[in-house]
Amino acid sequence: MFLPETYTEVPTSGGRFMKFKQGDNIFRILSSAIVGWEKWTKVDEKREVERFQIDNKPDGEGVKHFWAFVVWNYANNQLELLHITQSGIQKDNVHDMINKGRKVILIGEDHPMSKLKTSDVLIIRKLYKEKGLKAPKLSKMFKISDGNIRNIVKRRTWKHV
Repeated sequence: MFLPETYTEVPTSGGRFMKFKQGDNIFRILSSAIVGWEKWTKVDEKREVERFQIDNKPDGEGVKHFWAFVVWNYANNQLELLHITQSGIQKDNVHDMINKGRKVILIGEDHPMSKLKTSDVLIIRKLYKEKGLKAPKLSKMFKISDGNIRNIVKRRTWKHV
């Protein structure tokens, strides 16, 4: 990992970066931002991260922007390294929109990409259960994939019906 030459190791809780938690996060930022890129890869079934300086963005997938700050964490009364990622911010923003009612989630036939109506789902489940029709036959009848039929029948999708 790269760090500025003047950087001295900061103790962190459990040897990991501090992350934002639900509720109050009370800390004081004590440094300029350390910015760069993280590239996540899978090695032997483990996820590994490699960090790069901001002017050296790596190619490929799994590359995300990150920011890190030396902070005083009032909850733990200690210095820590606060780590903020691009994907973490996006995830937090979506949760915040949903929790505050600013995002409407369309499901079922209200979703603009839906190929089925609620009545279709009920018919699919009835034909599968009572008539013994299998997914390949039903998928042709309703012009959707076998996998979608199985997900409907097993209530992985269209759970609200």
